[in-house]
Formats: sequence, structure tokens, C-alpha cells
Amino acid sequence: MTLDWNDRYNIGDGKIDAEHQEWFRLGKEFLTASNLKSMHQSGEAFSQYTQSHFLNEEVFMRDIQYPFTSTHVQEHEGLVSTLNKILDVLGQDVLSQDELEEFVNYCLVKHISTYDTMLAVYVKRNAIAPLL
Repeated sequence: MTLDWNDRYNIGDGKIDAEHQEWFRLGKEFLTASNLKSMHQSGEAFSQYTQSHFLNEEVFMRDIQYPFTSTHVQEHEGLVSTLNKILDVLGQDVLSQDELEEFVNYCLVKHISTYDTMLAVYVKRNAIAPLL
């Protein structure tokens, strides 16, 4: 599986789009780790960045009084919880590479193209200033 950034994932906010690009880079690094040690390190970096990015989005959503903030936050919490479980079992032959790739792909591509795109539409419709 190739996990590469594509401009179709842009939501139109420079700060969030830049964070999403970095998130993709870290996700790809996690998926292509060559050994267990680098997988743990890159997985931890991916997890920390994921949580930081989600926090930034959540603050922004609350600041603009986005009506679907609670649903979006629940999605974030679910992804972080699953990611933490994945990190706990790395190297224990519990999770296949395909399952790991499927989760990271969902975490990045599906989340951005659904939840974050809905946020972008709200921002544009309400002429809210971007984060940058």
C-alpha cells in the first residue's frame, strides 16, 4: 500500500493542511519501519503527532462553535484509543501488516475526507478566517 499525500486531501486551511501533510509523512514512516525498534519509535511519533493535531483541530472547532464538534471529537477519541491498542501489541503477532495499513489509511484518508472535509465546508460557508 502506498500512503502518499495528494492535494485532493487539502481542506483549504493552510495550517490544518500542513499538519495533515506531516501526519501522512509520519504515517508512512510508521508503515515502512524496517524493524520492531523503528516501528515502535515511528509509531510513537505518529501517535504523539496524531494527538497534537487532534487537539489543534478541537480547539479550532470549539473556537468557531462548529455544530458537529462533539461527533468529531468522539471520532478523534476512537482513533487515538485504537492507535494506543495497536502500539501496545506491536511485535506480538496480533496484528498483520495489512490490518495496520488499513487502520493508518482509515485514520488519515477516511478521516480527512469525511470529518475534516465537513469542517472545511462549515468554515467556508460561514466565512471563518483560516487558522493561518
